[in-house]
Amino acid sequence: MKILIFADLDVRLIDGSSTWLASLAEVLSAGGHRVQLLSKVRFDESRVLDRLGGRFPDISIDMPEDDDSALDPNAAAARASRLHEQHDFDAIIVRGFNACFAFSKHQDLSPKLWSYITDLPFPIDELSKYQSDRLEQVASRSFRMFAQTEAARSYLEAAAPSASGKTLVLPPMVPDEAFESGSRNIGQGTPLRLIYAGKLAKQWHTREMLALPETLRDRGIDAELVVVGDKLQHDVDDPAWGDDMRGALIAADEDENSSVTWLGGLPRNEVLQQLSRAHIGIGWRSPALDSSLEVSTKALEYAATSTLPLLNLSTDHLSLWGEDYPLFVRSEDSVHDVADRIVAAMPKLANAVASVRSTAFDFSMDAAATRLNRQLVRSVRKTPSGRRPAKVVISSHDFKFLGELVDGLNQQPDLELAFDGWTSLHNHDEALSSEIKSDADVVFCEWAGPSLVWHAENKVPGTKLIARLHGFELRGPWLKNLMAEAVDQWVFVSERYRAMAIDQLNLDFDSTTVIPNMIDAEDFNRPKLAGSGFQLGMVGIVGFGKRPDRALDLLEQLLEHDDRYILRIKGRPPWDYPHEWRDPLQRQLYLDFYSRIRNSEALRTHIAFESFSPDIASWLRGIGFVLSPSHNESFHLAPVEGMASGAVPIVWQREGAEEIFGRDWLVENTHEAAQKILSLNSNSERSRAASRAREQSLKWDRDRVLQLWYEILEVK
Repeated sequence: MKILIFADLDVRLIDGSSTWLASLAEVLSAGGHRVQLLSKVRFDESRVLDRLGGRFPDISIDMPEDDDSALDPNAAAARASRLHEQHDFDAIIVRGFNACFAFSKHQDLSPKLWSYITDLPFPIDELSKYQSDRLEQVASRSFRMFAQTEAARSYLEAAAPSASGKTLVLPPMVPDEAFESGSRNIGQGTPLRLIYAGKLAKQWHTREMLALPETLRDRGIDAELVVVGDKLQHDVDDPAWGDDMRGALIAADEDENSSVTWLGGLPRNEVLQQLSRAHIGIGWRSPALDSSLEVSTKALEYAATSTLPLLNLSTDHLSLWGEDYPLFVRSEDSVHDVADRIVAAMPKLANAVASVRSTAFDFSMDAAATRLNRQLVRSVRKTPSGRRPAKVVISSHDFKFLGELVDGLNQQPDLELAFDGWTSLHNHDEALSSEIKSDADVVFCEWAGPSLVWHAENKVPGTKLIARLHGFELRGPWLKNLMAEAVDQWVFVSERYRAMAIDQLNLDFDSTTVIPNMIDAEDFNRPKLAGSGFQLGMVGIVGFGKRPDRALDLLEQLLEHDDRYILRIKGRPPWDYPHEWRDPLQRQLYLDFYSRIRNSEALRTHIAFESFSPDIASWLRGIGFVLSPSHNESFHLAPVEGMASGAVPIVWQREGAEEIFGRDWLVENTHEAAQKILSLNSNSERSRAASRAREQSLKWDRDRVLQLWYEILEVK
């Protein structure tokens, strides 16, 4: 593939961002792709890119012609547009909020745009309306988005609804040669060697760390500190800090008694050599960075070279390095506190090396190349065969179940998609529908509703008509007017509804097939949050046939045994559905439902109602059990998505449920549901059940189900 990369940064400076740029180019080139770097600045030398020279012939660099001017985001987007016209890139990867926004405004670039935004305020309520609107524009117009961590992906999907389902995790990348160094003896007659490599910034305590060798020496430990880096970050609250930092570095380097050596900026391979000689790498930072949505590349490179990172004690670091890691410090610690922590950790350091090195392997370039290639192959449009593309018109009043299918069809260069959108189940612009379908090879009616009746009556000779029937349509009076013989292929989400439709519509079995709903199992496969094992999730409670009252019964029974259980109900309330709220029986059932919660302290304090939002995969990270208490469903996608997330499904017995879910997850009643959940109270039992559920969910994965659709549509 041909891939353009632009990052809104100066490649003449070495920091985590410029290191990322070089790493990404290297990983993509190693994967067999042709990479063009669009540099923001013109340069004669870039230590961060020097390692690419000659080793990767498939990487080329485009620079501004003027030595004195840097490309601002708009100029970079304009330059990228010209390059795209010449090279027809398959993907355009851009880093930086303003740059992504500028690129998203170009209609020729946005269909290929993979946006990577790390420079967002934290927490999310610090995001202004102006920033939020711009972020949503980037998300809606980008083909894909990148986030560095799961926390960052959750942030993006919550802040910009259009990011849901299209955001991929792109962790930091550590060069494979970083793993070539072996372990080193610690505290056996040699000085304890500390190292710091990166930008020099007030929030990274780089001024305070210069006193560490002397402070450790006062505690009987012979230590030295090597500082690598020459980028001094300006501090808006302390403008004099940069000059003070530089002066302190020079003074320490010149003072033989300080045991501090400042090497300045070095090429990345030389940085790795310095890391491979050290015992402890400094990653001590201020409280403002404890809630960062980024993983420190610096800490990972330390670990890869068998250098133990000294890190702030934070939730993210605990999840990555483990609770027993000996070199956690607190952001507010003094240099004396940090020295005390090092002294206390000395007996444990040798045994910690193998563990941190193992953690770093997940971030190697080899692992990154595997992840990136898979993401590209699953996302980028395939090479055209040279045939005339077949035109497929998708007609529907509701496209909510079509996201993955449309995404997959768009990857097929021999298909041209068009959409006949109906404003409601019964209403459409007849002239526009006629024009759209006039030259169609295939018309696909999502839902066997009035749109199918109309397309059957107005079928053009030579056009193949396909219909998907979900369930409710069999109760629709319009089907008595359907010219069923005009439908070439019927698709059903389950065998139960195929049998019902064949019987009711007198269909030929050979014209029918079952293709289940599909999910992107990879998108839902995200690490669970702490405490999720006691969180019950229910998605959607409208109409009352979803049986939310059963969920209340279940919660009450569970709370009799363990008060940690919480029921989280996600979706719109019934009054948001006028046809439901106007129905006297439905309305009364819901009023009784809410009254029951209000009058019970146990229910009131153990239920959370959460509004509808598209970031369901992020929400499911906090769910351990997903409930499906409905008395009737044609398929029910929510428990399938929950299974893919690693939640255990609890499905009440109903007609057709065993066909879809098997026996393992079915319960006859609420008591059996409670017993099943309580039997999985231990982490190990629940983990085994979750693994089985996740494995089963793969039969609904997009890659498998798309193949069934390609056969129906005769895609080669």
